[in-house]
Amino acid sequence: MDYNEFLDGICGAAYVSDEDGRVVAWNTAAEQLLGYSKDDVVGNHCYEIIRGRDLSGEQFCRKYCGLRQSMGRGEPICSFRFAVRRASGSYLPIVCSAVAMSRSRSARRFKFCTCWVLEIPRRNRVTGK
Repeated sequence: MDYNEFLDGICGAAYVSDEDGRVVAWNTAAEQLLGYSKDDVVGNHCYEIIRGRDLSGEQFCRKYCGLRQSMGRGEPICSFRFAVRRASGSYLPIVCSAVAMSRSRSARRFKFCTCWVLEIPRRNRVTGK
């Protein structure tokens, strides 16, 4: 499967990471929203790029995040809110929805995860302070 072709059909920022958390595809909308080029991102761990923080400022993205743990157990993944670090160094509040995929229908563990990143409009942002 050509993940870049798949992501180009998505209206909004999105990326695909493998079971180890390495980004294997990054679309143009993600480049525009977050400021990282595809060349800068692909092959790196998503937590090294996204550097997410929860509403209280605590680290959200890490090597063994809840998303990867759910993938490893074959559990469904829900949407979640946090702030991502842009290439400029500023943080952007987002909603991230994820879908885990496997290479075959018989696989029990997910091999890839596609994440859609949507900016939270300023009027809908809630601070942790």
